[in-house]
Amino acid sequence: MVDKICDSLLDKIKSNDPSINEEKSEIIYYGLQNMIGELPKGIAILIIAAVLGVFKLVLLGSAVMLIYRGFAGGVHLKTHISCLITSTILVVGSTYFAKEFIYENTFWVYTLLFVFNFIMAMMYAPADTENRPIMKESQMKRQKVESVLMVTTVYIICTFIIKERVLTNLFMYMITSESLMITPLAYKIFHNKYGKERREKILNESM
Repeated sequence: MVDKICDSLLDKIKSNDPSINEEKSEIIYYGLQNMIGELPKGIAILIIAAVLGVFKLVLLGSAVMLIYRGFAGGVHLKTHISCLITSTILVVGSTYFAKEFIYENTFWVYTLLFVFNFIMAMMYAPADTENRPIMKESQMKRQKVESVLMVTTVYIICTFIIKERVLTNLFMYMITSESLMITPLAYKIFHNKYGKERREKILNESM
């Protein structure tokens, strides 16, 4: 259903702007897929967050995670239910830990998380899937740079600018949770494959 809606919207966008090439189409489609596919899940998570009394924190944390996911990619679960359950655990769980574990000196904790996130972004971002491989090398390079910049910016803001520790904990945990979702281990656990094999197959068939 989500794919059909995205295809229809993309066709309308392209009909109104003939200058959109294949690379731009892929970027637009990926954005539409994230926005439309995440909407019902996002609403459900916010309802759960409201019941638990952490609505504002979950809203802010989810925004950071979704922005980073737009750059870095990550696993896609097979069903909306499994996606909802996993996302709820990650988002609400990160919020819980952000509130319950307040460190006196966060510099070293955040720095260790930053090093991990930076390495993951350099090694695995953008993490596409076999169903939606990133076809353009230029797009892959751009999203890797965006992922690294996002990780670095959040680290700097959380370590040196924002003083509210629950909020900074939340942002760092959200980024780290998403970093875990681009690793080979996450792809193996959730039975995903990176888009490399299909990308090479498509390119070979077009030659």
